[in-house]
Amino acid sequence: MVHPGASFREAGAGVPVVCIHASASSSGQWRPLMERLAGRFRSLAVDLYGYGQSVPWPDERPLSLADEAALIEPVFEAVGDRFHVIGHSYGGAVPSRLPWSARLGSGRSSCSSPCCSRC
Repeated sequence: MVHPGASFREAGAGVPVVCIHASASSSGQWRPLMERLAGRFRSLAVDLYGYGQSVPWPDERPLSLADEAALIEPVFEAVGDRFHVIGHSYGGAVPSRLPWSARLGSGRSSCSSPCCSRC
């Protein structure tokens, strides 16, 4: 499934879980987890700029976390107000740049080895 520029894979039904991959990876990183969650959750694994089926970064300036967040924001808008976020490494840092990130409460987000960046 493709939003303007952002590609993602989807599986299961229930409360949405949005998964954001590490750098040098793609949404495919989450396939085993998506299979395990499919009976209880709707998993959406996004592809960041230039990975999987998403478009390459179209600008000459350096790519930032805010740019990545803007790319995948339509996915979050599509899932509604109640969802979980899982990010690995670089993917764990991207949600911090989403406009609603301050609303994430405990139990709604998980970052595995998030990178520290000033992007």
